[in-house]
Amino acid sequence: MRSTELKRTDSDTLELKIFETNPAYSQYLTIKIADNQFKSDFNYWVSGPAIDPKVITLEQELKFLNKKEK
Repeated sequence: MRSTELKRTDSDTLELKIFETNPAYSQYLTIKIADNQFKSDFNYWVSGPAIDPKVITLEQELKFLNKKEK
């Protein structure tokens, strides 16, 4: 199941959560947006033996599109 959740955590801060869960694994991406800047965090779990996935952030960019730009 894939889901998203957006909530305002402060007067100038948004928190976007994108997650996917199934019997084999779960992954969560959390993006916090404040003052025209953002930070992201990624978590990944698998069923069975624990693994330590190597996640490397290469480049990040956040774009806001209005309806006319889609």
